Amino acid sequence: MNFKINNWRVLISIIFSVFIFVNCAGKARKPAPKPIGQISPHFEISLRLADSLWANRTDPDNALDALYAYEYLAQKDSTNLPIWSKLVHAYYFYAEYIQSQNQVRRDSLFGIGYNITREMLKRSKPYQSVMVTAGDPLLALKSLESPYEQILYWGTACLAQWSATKGEIVQRGQRKWIFAALNQIHDLDSTFYFGGYDRFMGALLCVDPAA
Repeated sequence: MNFKINNWRVLISIIFSVFIFVNCAGKARKPAPKPIGQISPHFEISLRLADSLWANRTDPDNALDALYAYEYLAQKDSTNLPIWSKLVHAYYFYAEYIQSQNQVRRDSLFGIGYNITREMLKRSKPYQSVMVTAGDPLLALKSLESPYEQILYWGTACLAQWSATKGEIVQRGQRKWIFAALNQIHDLDSTFYFGGYDRFMGALLCVDPAA
């Protein structure tokens, strides 16, 4: 995957905020070693900016800026699964709610969200192991562990919306993968799963029977 920031206003804002942080911290002071697992302060500031844009995503400009910001952050930390999940969610939102009248653009965005998800699944060692030994993507989905449920959910949502406008043959070809993904999401986190069940099955069924 090779994504590129095209919105320079967001990138400049992120860089400027990091510059201010560094100068306020003091140039002469040598930074202490970063504890393992601790988020870089620069990254944390950029993430806060991205989340702030996302919180105001009903404005189309903010929705697009948030998408570009998450894209930038995902490239800066390519192993950060929650960031990639946010990015796929942003692609879904922008396609479904901002580009709803542009079918070609909408399908393209859904396709990108789904393809990101498929690439990220390959980074799961259990998933990759099943694919190598059995070569069955449906079986491999069952090997996924938390926190893969979120990126799997939004990637599946992208695929479902993309295939909804295609012919019966295309829909039938995707159906098994979609339902296998949904079953795994349910097993990992049923509350999260039923929180958006209407995206797949209708609003009347979006309550967890176990709740």
